Amino acid sequence: MELIEVARDSMSARIYNLAKRPDEDHMTFEAHANAKFVEDCVRDMAEGVVSEFADLPDDAVVTMKQSNDESIHQHNAHAERVAEVGTLREELADD
Repeated sequence: MELIEVARDSMSARIYNLAKRPDEDHMTFEAHANAKFVEDCVRDMAEGVVSEFADLPDDAVVTMKQSNDESIHQHNAHAERVAEVGTLREELADD
């Protein structure tokens, strides 16, 4: 469950399977208040993995990806990062 929470918390807003009008308003406001590109979501996933799974060894490989089905563009957006946890720790320590 922790891994799902890291991915879910990396997004602009939570996604719900069924939404009624009041829910849609709340979801839209949240998404616009915290707008992110797919690249931002992948970066946030990396930060979440490093902070939530401190016991992972440096040579553990993590794959993080985000895909958005675009409704107003003729293309979809996709970002992906495969990295060793030690590399992510070094990059985040440099920031």
